[in-house]
Amino acid sequence: MMPTEKAAERKIVMFDTMKIGRRIAELRKQKNLTQPELADAMGVSFQAVSNWERGNSMPDISKLADLSEMLGTTIDDLLGKKNPVIEKLAKNESIETVKASREEITEAAIIAKPRTVEKMAEETDDENLSELLPFLGRDYLSRLADKEYAKGEDVTEFLPFLSTEDVDKLVMRAAADGADIEGFAPFASTEKLTQAALEYIKTGKDPSDLLPFLTTEGVDELLLHAAKKGADIEEFAPFASAKKLAEAALEYIKTGKDPSDLLPFLNGKDVNALANKAIEVGGMKALKPFFPFLDEDDEAE
Repeated sequence: MMPTEKAAERKIVMFDTMKIGRRIAELRKQKNLTQPELADAMGVSFQAVSNWERGNSMPDISKLADLSEMLGTTIDDLLGKKNPVIEKLAKNESIETVKASREEITEAAIIAKPRTVEKMAEETDDENLSELLPFLGRDYLSRLADKEYAKGEDVTEFLPFLSTEDVDKLVMRAAADGADIEGFAPFASTEKLTQAALEYIKTGKDPSDLLPFLTTEGVDELLLHAAKKGADIEEFAPFASAKKLAEAALEYIKTGKDPSDLLPFLNGKDVNALANKAIEVGGMKALKPFFPFLDEDDEAE
């Protein structure tokens, strides 16, 4: 599944931090505790407790079990909802046996520290792994993407969260393996995407979906390579320079192919030169596609 499809499918899940903060403050007062006293008991700063109660932040998962016990309540009551993933993690228990929904996974990741999210990634199933990607550290995410790719898994969901350098490494591996690389295009550097696209063409694959993401120089390089191989080059025309397109069109005509779709992108001088080459290769009948693009003087000649 492409990242855009997954993003559309994913719900944005957030806690009502104001409501949770009011609940913490209410229970603290019932226990006749001051904010500094609760902070000391929890091993956090007074400012942390103050931020919890004002709804500016959430207690970390690692603090929830002790906090709920200190306030004489349950984690579910404190958060205002039941979440088995949070409950397991708060008690430092494995979540492997939990049949969790995507919403529950995301809720847990929102208030978990990076190392806890990594633990969740190791224990959750593949279906829910995508929900954790925005919360994973870059180094861990890079290693995980490499691991998934080596297993033959689709890694396009990882790409929006990886560094350009990491995406570049993956796109070069994919190109060398003959795999589809269109999904990498929005996230890879133009330099590496051009190199990967050259490998793509060598395997006979259509690079047209990659062209909008390349520089003109990159498109030109691919264009000439494709033309020399006798491949179709019409898709390159809107993205290539006029100079290189004219050179490629000459190669095109030499193979006896119809250059009609290329002519609107060329200037009059280049069209005239191509027309002369077409006559040389195919005789006067080869001139027909050029008529709409030749001026009257050229036609008279």
